[in-house]
Amino acid sequence: QNFLRSVGGDELNVSVALSLLGVNARWISVLPIGPLGDMVSDSCIHHGVQFAGTRVEGDIGIFTMLPELKVVHYQRRHSVFAQQAPDQLHWKELLRASSRPWFHVTGITPLVSPAARESWSRALRQAARENIPTSLDLNHRKQLGGLAELWAFVSPRCQRF
Repeated sequence: QNFLRSVGGDELNVSVALSLLGVNARWISVLPIGPLGDMVSDSCIHHGVQFAGTRVEGDIGIFTMLPELKVVHYQRRHSVFAQQAPDQLHWKELLRASSRPWFHVTGITPLVSPAARESWSRALRQAARENIPTSLDLNHRKQLGGLAELWAFVSPRCQRF
């Protein structure tokens, strides 16, 4: 049985696409220290995307396509991204580091974990304080939670997008 390993994730995919179009792109996240975190970081470098954020001990979130079941299986609950401390990403510095910033978020992050949701909220508040244009790809993943739950959280913040 063949196994294909690939690095992905909505925000990173957007950063790679922008880089391929000649735009200076940065991807802000939390990655684990070790070979799997290195694989993602190396993929950023390979595609001309600057990784910004932090590296900590722990696991990486993964998803596996199971074609025989016609589903995608997510394992993110114990990832360093899902378990990040609320102040682990220093959004003020991270968002100010670009000369022509644009901030892109997805609806995936708020459903990953309460910690990821809080970080997402802090990032949006900082982007608003800095008057940084922000875009949203709602990109609901039913395996992470219901659309009603996501919309209840995201819709009050839609004036930012």
